[in-house]
Amino acid sequence: MSVAIIGVGLACPLGLRSLPTLAAIRGGIHQFELLDGSERLVCKIEPEDGRRDPGTSRSQRAAFYAAAALSELFEFCDWTDPPAVHLATPEPGVFAGLDLASVWAPIVAGSPRALPQAPRLFASGRAGAFEALAAARDRLESGEVQLVILGGFDSLTSADCLAQLGADPRIPGEGAAFLLLTRAQLLGPRTPQALAYLEALAMTVDPQPFASGEPARASGLGAAFRELRSRGAGRVDIAHGVAPSEGWWAQDFTYAYLRNAALLPEPLTVTTLHDSLGEMGPAGGAAALVRGVRGVRPWFSGSHAPIHRRALVYASADAGLVGACTIVDAPSEG
Repeated sequence: MSVAIIGVGLACPLGLRSLPTLAAIRGGIHQFELLDGSERLVCKIEPEDGRRDPGTSRSQRAAFYAAAALSELFEFCDWTDPPAVHLATPEPGVFAGLDLASVWAPIVAGSPRALPQAPRLFASGRAGAFEALAAARDRLESGEVQLVILGGFDSLTSADCLAQLGADPRIPGEGAAFLLLTRAQLLGPRTPQALAYLEALAMTVDPQPFASGEPARASGLGAAFRELRSRGAGRVDIAHGVAPSEGWWAQDFTYAYLRNAALLPEPLTVTTLHDSLGEMGPAGGAAALVRGVRGVRPWFSGSHAPIHRRALVYASADAGLVGACTIVDAPSEG
């Protein structure tokens, strides 16, 4: 367990901090409204007068959520030198058009903490956070860096994004999520307390992904779960996904579960952020990781929240990259 997670931040329409947001999700609150009497599952995405707010662009909305999520993360730890930053970004050709420079540059300029001007980018959409996590783990273990901020942000409420989502269909979402990582060996009495540890991480590629139009066979997700087991991951208490809990994605998870039942909880307990927050693009993977971290420590989750000592978090990009990891509670002191 060489990587410790020592800070998190999450912002979306349900809340601008992680704990209120996750409490709202547990309470069944959604950021969209399902319309009764329709032949298909649809949601209201426009104001009643039919006009979207003309004053905010996709980049402006993404920047707002990113700044809010980073503000929460800054409360966990202070630093002098800029930490490494790994950002998940949209997949090529999938919800493209996010102007990353117009989002990140103002954040760096207005940040109370030192941040690098040029973060490392991982253009794998929902799975980008796991690709970024793998790179962060390697850099931390090698001693190249001591702190890594990992995350993503986006707003898929623009007209072009809505057109892509309507063809699936997926529900438009927006938000930002970040995690602060360090090497576990660096923790001590005068350092921030670990919220959780990364136990195992797996990256695979599905040869027949969602974008191919082929039926789901879980070639990628099933292999990722199998790799986690081979790396010593034990049975988890809960699984957190990102994509919709129906259609292609539901079939993909079902096949992966049946082939790796020893990894998944019994009885099966699975959540998916899409059901509450919609399609968050590259922010989705990081948001699911924050959800997993916040669930393993009861004194951070709240007295009425369920306790999950080991959580599975997974995500699949439309083009086929699959990431999965297990997160465990930090060892008790002494």
